[in-house]
Amino acid sequence: MALSDRSKMRLGLVQWEFEILARELILNADKFASKRLTTWHDIAREINSIKDLENRTWGIHSKRGEDVLYELVRIAHQQFPWQRGISQPHFLRYSRLFELCGLGRLIHEEYGMSPQEMLQLALGIAGHFLSNFSLRIPIRNELNSASAEACERFLARFSQTLDEAREAYRKVQSYDINWAYTFDPLRSRPILKVNSTTAICLIPSFLIRRATNEVYFDLVGKEPHFSKAFGPAVQQLVGEAAENANRRGRLNILSEASYGGAKTRKDTADWLIADETATLLVECKSARARLKGTTDLTDHAHIDKEFERIRAFAVQIYKTLADALGGKYPQWKPDGRPVYPLLVTLEDWQTFGLHVDRLVVQPLREELRSLGIDPALIENHPLSFCALDTFEQAVIVFEQAGIDNVFRRKTQGEYPQWALETFLLDQFSEELAEGRSSLFSGQWAKLRPPSVPRAMPRGKQRIH
Repeated sequence: MALSDRSKMRLGLVQWEFEILARELILNADKFASKRLTTWHDIAREINSIKDLENRTWGIHSKRGEDVLYELVRIAHQQFPWQRGISQPHFLRYSRLFELCGLGRLIHEEYGMSPQEMLQLALGIAGHFLSNFSLRIPIRNELNSASAEACERFLARFSQTLDEAREAYRKVQSYDINWAYTFDPLRSRPILKVNSTTAICLIPSFLIRRATNEVYFDLVGKEPHFSKAFGPAVQQLVGEAAENANRRGRLNILSEASYGGAKTRKDTADWLIADETATLLVECKSARARLKGTTDLTDHAHIDKEFERIRAFAVQIYKTLADALGGKYPQWKPDGRPVYPLLVTLEDWQTFGLHVDRLVVQPLREELRSLGIDPALIENHPLSFCALDTFEQAVIVFEQAGIDNVFRRKTQGEYPQWALETFLLDQFSEELAEGRSSLFSGQWAKLRPPSVPRAMPRGKQRIH
């Protein structure tokens, strides 16, 4: 059933709706299905049914008028990750992150395998499913250095039977305005065991996400070790991205320092990145948005709380900015050049548009005033947001075009409402083209060691 991307779009087939279709097939196909899905037109028919049900659900929603802006939040979080897809930089970024600040030890304790083994297996098995519908189990790895024991642990941790998947869907299903936005258990365990010898994976990209950005949710409750490792690792990774992009040496990159008296000790911003045109004051956050805060329209409080978290981050960065401009930083002093604050989060928080102005910037002015900080800082030094993947692109542009050239334009006219990623693609496409390769390309050597052919017992599927 080969079909070009253009043909799929003409038929109205979009990736995030296949995720809903997979859910409905697992939940209901064994009991209620009366038609077959053997052509793309058959699939388009069912996708249209999903669209129709979503439209009807929205049509009977009693708070449509006041929820329109909140619906935009849900749409962005649902669709944008699919539109971006899984890239090599994403995989390599997490490969490097897991090496930093003790994260590798936490991962080994949680999963019974090293981060390198987990990433190798995720990449190999996902690659298998891209060209093969099924996988014979148990599996044995011939692609890289992941051990047989790691293979067994990977399959045990990231697989489930069809009955287990069906029950998991039933527990989280919601037959209201949230119908299309409930948690997908395939994201937690992407591999489905059809029987004792055969496994399938309906959405192979979930395997990559499960071994990269979804690791956060397994580790976040393991305090105090999580806080001591994950946040510092993200901060270090941001600094390494800046250093790796600084190929011509035009950027002066200063790490965090302490200042103040013994009883009032404070830390500067995580990173200061300066060139001859301006200084960028960078604060890094490893926190992730909660699912209810990106999907739930039964109670606005969940989405509002995520913007409250962003506002708390913004208060922090403006407090330290006020100190920096007051000459309190030991490693940097104001020099008359523009200063731009930038908040970098591990994953995209969709912090752009009307919601940021309404739920972050406007209340922020009063919070700063109550702290004795001039709210004019917001106008004089507008805050920008981006995820770590966008920062990697942005720092390549800074190094070529200059920091002030980027943010002077980004903070004027209609551009403050734009995501930084979209702005860079629109205004600095030539600079981005020069830095297409990942800033962490060296990680490939660690993920693809020379493989040694081994004998394969009959009945076990090789990973190629």
